[in-house]
Amino acid sequence: MVDKNPCTRKIENGMIVRCIMTLLFLGVFVLSKDSNYRNGIVLVIALWMLDCLDNIFLIRPICPTSVWDYQWRDKFMDTVTYFLVGLVLFRQDLYFWSLFSWRVIGLWGLFATQRFSFLVIFPDVLKEYILYKALWKDIGFPFLYIYILKMAVEYYMHVYLP
Repeated sequence: MVDKNPCTRKIENGMIVRCIMTLLFLGVFVLSKDSNYRNGIVLVIALWMLDCLDNIFLIRPICPTSVWDYQWRDKFMDTVTYFLVGLVLFRQDLYFWSLFSWRVIGLWGLFATQRFSFLVIFPDVLKEYILYKALWKDIGFPFLYIYILKMAVEYYMHVYLP
């Protein structure tokens, strides 16, 4: 049996905890009487916290989150989480599924090439969309500004910083 790198073990443990907590949260959220767009703010905060949850198992700088071993698992878990959220809350929302599909195309590019520039062109704007939808109900032109801003954030986090 091959002994795994200590960072790989920590990353895997973090992802397992993140997966379990995501399923628990979505179960509680669905069972609550008011699981609709009005809870979008709570949902976005929870998704952000779940996204950061795996980091508590990583000891920086020994196990940085910029390593590919962490990044591909993180992006995969993001995608699974959004898919589950979509099934539960956004089944009929064409914009949600369009943004989800757009991101998945970018992740295919990332996984095929390991070039993070794909994340700039195909940014993760699903949390922003959920929040926007919770606050303004209708998707509109101002969301384009949010999208462009998120492209800049993705560039900074995945291209400029590493």
